[in-house]
Amino acid sequence: MVEEEVICEILVCVGFVLEKKQVRAKYLELKKRVGKIKYLMDTIGNFLTQIRNSLIAKKSLARDRYSRINLAIAKILKEEGYVGEIKKIDADKKNFLEIELKYNDSGEPLIQSVKRISSPGKHFYVNYKKIPRVKPLVGYKEELGIVIISTSKGLMTGKEARRRHLGGELIAEIY
Repeated sequence: MVEEEVICEILVCVGFVLEKKQVRAKYLELKKRVGKIKYLMDTIGNFLTQIRNSLIAKKSLARDRYSRINLAIAKILKEEGYVGEIKKIDADKKNFLEIELKYNDSGEPLIQSVKRISSPGKHFYVNYKKIPRVKPLVGYKEELGIVIISTSKGLMTGKEARRRHLGGELIAEIY
């Protein structure tokens, strides 16, 4: 009788341990899924962070997953002279966007600051009269950087949106 009770207790403990391992395996599987989802939730934020980190590390290229909005942002940066070549790379069923970063003669990056304004949880909309001007230093009257804004006519700089009398969602500030 005593042996049966001991065996019963051991079986209960083994069952508990097995159940705990199964729960842990499910937890780890869900954690992997959530990690992938988080990466895909804010593609613009990830793209801007990749550029910022590449500049800090003094890399010549920044590489991130391809999306049309990331390509549009990269094209604006190229038009404004902040970056060089833009390439779309196909690798292992995934597309990547590779951007050549520019530095001045003394080795300092042309992009000093990259700031995400709107995020998936908090959007900032403005009309064309209230589009901010980027003046990182006090006393400057002209814009020293760009604001990227998403309008009904696509992504464009704040200067272009003001000229066309278009408002929209503030995406990023770069100088």
